[in-house]
Amino acid sequence: MKNGTISNNIFKDVNLNNIIYKNRESLKNGYLLDPDNIYYREDVLEELKDSLMPALRGETPDNVLIDGNHGTGKTLLTRIVMENLENLTKSDVYTDVYTLHVNCSQTGTKFSIVKTLISDLEKKGNVSSQTLVNSYDSYIERFFDLVNVLDGVVIVVFDELDQIQEDTVVNDILRSVENMKTYRGICVVGITNDHRYSYYLNRKTLDVFNPVKIKFTTYTSNQMKQILSRRAKLAFTDEMIENTDLSSVINECCKYTLQDRNSIRYALDLLLEVGDLAYRENSDYIDSDFVSEAKEILDNKNIKKVLIQLPRTDKMILLSLSYLSFVYPKICEQLERRGKDTERFDRIRSRDVYNIYEKVCRDNEIEPVGDHRKWESIRHLSELDVIDTIKTSLGRNQGVDTVLKPTMSYKFIMNTLGDDDDLCLDVIKYFKYNDGSLRTFIIHGIDN
Repeated sequence: MKNGTISNNIFKDVNLNNIIYKNRESLKNGYLLDPDNIYYREDVLEELKDSLMPALRGETPDNVLIDGNHGTGKTLLTRIVMENLENLTKSDVYTDVYTLHVNCSQTGTKFSIVKTLISDLEKKGNVSSQTLVNSYDSYIERFFDLVNVLDGVVIVVFDELDQIQEDTVVNDILRSVENMKTYRGICVVGITNDHRYSYYLNRKTLDVFNPVKIKFTTYTSNQMKQILSRRAKLAFTDEMIENTDLSSVINECCKYTLQDRNSIRYALDLLLEVGDLAYRENSDYIDSDFVSEAKEILDNKNIKKVLIQLPRTDKMILLSLSYLSFVYPKICEQLERRGKDTERFDRIRSRDVYNIYEKVCRDNEIEPVGDHRKWESIRHLSELDVIDTIKTSLGRNQGVDTVLKPTMSYKFIMNTLGDDDDLCLDVIKYFKYNDGSLRTFIIHGIDN
């Protein structure tokens, strides 16, 4: 760029003689390996295969719940199994099987979920789309009609089931035969990072879900090193590997991974960031310096990703806490100038966050969640290291309270959530334009 203008050849400095990668895709999340190249997951692969085997006989398999921490390979392995199952049943020997995949963190409402399912099923069944009345009832009926017309085994995978905003569609699908909507049952496979998944589904849904449970354990250090080594040999050129102490680089990637997340997904992302950094710097090798710099780049990206992928309620709670972290020091200054006591505002307590959250909901016509769900949001944000929580005594026989503090700046939180979510942006504008009345509410409890 020169004098504020953009060059006509913005890619002129790009190095096309790439000696770093021969297959960069093999380091990406979701890269579909051949089943023979899946390591240390033979047991869960066998469990999932056995659970879905009835589909080959034209029978609806039992529902399945796949549970495990972030980055343990749940989604990848499920996709590989589903793809293999579909491919196998394309021959005339087997009944057709249609596997549908919904990510609940990206498509969480019942309306958006069923629209996604219809679109996928129409494509897989080579069925023309129809113009429908824009309502959930109209779309769920269309989905059931497709299931009946295609007359195959339908398996619906709800990835990140714990992020679902409402489970009506799950319940409707599970009860399709009972409610005489479909001729055969529909198998539901849930994938969750949260073993308390039952909290996110109502009792009516849980009663009919009753899944076979498959547990993914975290990888050991040696397993992670072996996986990274094999992926590195798929991804990097022989020349780059010859110039690099690959074992040292992989050990460094694993060290950072085990310190922070113990997630193979993070380890692969870090190795990919290392390779990209070497490519940008036109290097023909990588070393530990590249790893430490790549970690800093990756962590900044991941913090934003964590905030963006939070459930809507968690975002609202975080915005409320962030606003209080911004306004409490200003309230203290205001009270000090008047000679008033500021002790009440020297820390943010959980009940303060709940109060401001409920006011935001009232003033913006948003349905607030109950106390238990608010507490769960605080716990979830704390587990993700988005906030710090400290238990503090209220005095003799008065119990304890929780003091809260965001782990990142007010500006960073507001910018990240405001850029990604329209409702969050509306709430941020609400804070800005109602700051005076909000301070009055916080200090005096007067709700204008």
